[in-house]
Amino acid sequence: MHATRLAALAAIALVGAATVGSAEAAYVATSTSLSDDFEDYNTQVPVNSSPFTDRYTVGPNTVDLVGPGSFAALCLNGTKCVDLVGTNNNLNGGFTTVNAFDANDYEVSFQVFGNGRYNVGDPAFDKIDVIFGGVTQTLTGIGRTADFLATLVFANVAQGAKLQIVGYGERNQQGPLIDNLTVSVVPIPAAALLFATALGGLAWARRRASVDAARA
Repeated sequence: MHATRLAALAAIALVGAATVGSAEAAYVATSTSLSDDFEDYNTQVPVNSSPFTDRYTVGPNTVDLVGPGSFAALCLNGTKCVDLVGTNNNLNGGFTTVNAFDANDYEVSFQVFGNGRYNVGDPAFDKIDVIFGGVTQTLTGIGRTADFLATLVFANVAQGAKLQIVGYGERNQQGPLIDNLTVSVVPIPAAALLFATALGGLAWARRRASVDAARA
């Protein structure tokens, strides 16, 4: 019994270690989730190589991967991030996930950093479009020095949908920047689960009463 207990504890330890390892991965994607802190890539201006281009389709136009070693000051958290407009003097830029998602309700979140070259007063170039399942949600009023977590909810996303993020900026080789992108299924509220359980119990009670009445 002692040996069995030790084996069980060892198995638990291995599972815990595997869980920690996966949690630290820079990029993880499934049919219902995505997590990317953009640390997996070399800084590149503009981005045109794998593994980024294996995971995302760049467009419209270009994006830059910046951070330590290349425009490090642009990512206000000191790590790597994505400049959504890039260096080719375009008015916008972005990328779309190669990963397709199952039908569900989703929460999309990412850190937003401001465009230090934004010409204040021109809102057409101070925004980010997030497109998911045919629905576009727009973040506006980002400004030059922004540093905040954006969280958006998309309901009834269709099977096979992909996520696209597009940033806007003047032709000054910079736009808003993002980091720590996550996509996750919106959890069902606990109250809704309790309500569903109660309905199931009520249906069972009614069926039981019908059976008892038939037997009587």
